[in-house]
Amino acid sequence: MPRAPARGRGPVGTDPNTHSPGRKSLLTVSGADHSLGGIQPADASTISTVRTATSTRRPARLAAYASRIRMDTSALVIRLLDVIEFDIAAETRLGVAEGNKLFGAAILRKSDLSVVVADTNKETENPLWHGEIHVIKRFYELPADERPMTKDCLFLATHEPCSLCLSGITWSGFDNFYFLFGYEDTRDSFGIPHDIAILREVFAVPDPGAASVPPDRPLYNRVNPFWHSHDIKEMIASLDEGDREALAARLEDISDFYSDVSMLYQQAKGSKGIPLA
Repeated sequence: MPRAPARGRGPVGTDPNTHSPGRKSLLTVSGADHSLGGIQPADASTISTVRTATSTRRPARLAAYASRIRMDTSALVIRLLDVIEFDIAAETRLGVAEGNKLFGAAILRKSDLSVVVADTNKETENPLWHGEIHVIKRFYELPADERPMTKDCLFLATHEPCSLCLSGITWSGFDNFYFLFGYEDTRDSFGIPHDIAILREVFAVPDPGAASVPPDRPLYNRVNPFWHSHDIKEMIASLDEGDREALAARLEDISDFYSDVSMLYQQAKGSKGIPLA
């Protein structure tokens, strides 16, 4: 049976018009900076206004604030969790009901963190329509005059991109991506081991004279000339204790949602014609 919603907080996505009711706002100008480019430092009046923001602000308000201040790590994390919860999760729930995997993605403008497009895995239509690849497809279906340059965008994936999606992000020209759940989560918590298996079995070449690849060798270069990757859980871990605690319940809600849809996916796994279910 699917897990019950997190106690006292309600399921993810139940109220798309409010932001984390009753919780402390983390939209501040203190703490570690996380520069996105195009987001400039604020003047004193803007800082004063932002410091008074409460957790009852609508998610869209965060994008407006982001355009007026230099985004710090805690505020960026809040916005990324907003997009997962309010933009991606609903698409994923529908996609899983059709037999697709639980992976989703979104593309945001760096300038104001507004969502350009958000979508989910569509492997029942085409085994190449992973969440990230399908959102890139939809991004390039937008009229050219309505589509921002990839260098001006932030790429968000709910789960660490597989080898196919790493290549898609690279070939599309994005210079960054952010993810919430890592490969180990995908394998151990969500029962889908293919990401790690393919990177190790297809791409990991032993050193000359060696019989195998060292087990602790990274599966890909997280910082390279094409892009920088960002682990949202690591970003949260870098915050001070108060901010980490304030985000813990939010992260638990989202994790509960993905546990629920994972159980639904596993029940029908292998019955929808996906080659690597």
